[in-house]
Amino acid sequence: MTALVITGSPRKNGVSSIMTKCFEDLWREASGENQIILIDSYKTAAKPCIHCGECKKKNSCIYNDLDVLDAALKTAGALVVSSPVYVQSFPAPFKAILDRMQRYFEEKYALGVSNPIPKHKRALFMTAQGSQERPLLMEEQLRLSLRLMNATLERSIAVLGTDFREPDFDFIRKEIRLFIDLFTNNPA
Repeated sequence: MTALVITGSPRKNGVSSIMTKCFEDLWREASGENQIILIDSYKTAAKPCIHCGECKKKNSCIYNDLDVLDAALKTAGALVVSSPVYVQSFPAPFKAILDRMQRYFEEKYALGVSNPIPKHKRALFMTAQGSQERPLLMEEQLRLSLRLMNATLERSIAVLGTDFREPDFDFIRKEIRLFIDLFTNNPA
């Protein structure tokens, strides 16, 4: 089983980066066969969608910077999104990746492809933020993009109040294990 992990943290040792590392460790622990494809939005530096119309004409994008992501979306069974919260939304590099999902919308509705990404994925959303407010706007925004990626949000972990206290990483690992159990107890 392959997990596609898309990260949105610029901080190597930030809470969302540590959560991502926890997921990777637990995913590999569940089965040595499990693979992980990591897309770091800051390293990938996806170009923003410029609404050029290329994807309305053929199944492609004028940019090739997300070709690895495109291939992974078509083969992965698990999708993990891990990001800090910036003003109740995703950081700009991560948002650029979400905006580029327009390609799959156009493939489906302009080109008439019934299922641009045929393999369904179960998704986990992990966020961390300094404030106490749950990132509901981000969850809704992600749900819309997940539809285009043929993915269903199965579990969401929101670590709140990181400006005031240390996160409970035992709880986070427990929540991640519950997501991983979906694959070991009930494979899709």
